[in-house]
Amino acid sequence: MKGLIAATSRFGSRANPFALSADEIAFDQLQASERLLSENGNFGTEFELPEDKQPEELVVAEEQPIRRLSGIVIGDAIYAILEENGQSTIVRPGSMIPNTDWKVVSIDSERAILRRTGSKRPNEIEVKLQVGLPSAPAGGGSNGGAFGGPPGGGMPPAGGGPGGAPPGGGRPGGTKGGAPRAGGAGGRG
Repeated sequence: MKGLIAATSRFGSRANPFALSADEIAFDQLQASERLLSENGNFGTEFELPEDKQPEELVVAEEQPIRRLSGIVIGDAIYAILEENGQSTIVRPGSMIPNTDWKVVSIDSERAILRRTGSKRPNEIEVKLQVGLPSAPAGGGSNGGAFGGPPGGGMPPAGGGPGGAPPGGGRPGGTKGGAPRAGGAGGRG
């Protein structure tokens, strides 16, 4: 019976029951190599220092003229009015700005993006939609109000409405502060 078991058994008898067979040794070596590759990420650990490069010349940014968008039209097509050095130009996406190497890349409701190629810096600028010149102070100044308001840009005098009239326009049942009634433009209600 022992002979039949030994002949049909995969594990025959061994002198050292703890010694690995040839198949087990090959499998063990394969597993060890897989473990090494997975721990190192399949990449070599050698490192080569980069060559020392001489520092390139500092690129100085070219001074840009004052630019602003004074208007944008968005409809079937998109156009903008670009003001530069006191001259107005109508531009659209993809158009070149005359006498420059700037190209209009995009226009949205608040700004336009200009880009140019080459070694000059900056390569891209943003021109914003602005009411006045970028260097002018915002709001009312001391000589005349903002957008036709009273001189000094302030509020009307404390006495009420225009000409010192009392709030409410002097009409019986008028609203306080001279504001029009809801649903109307200040006429008879």
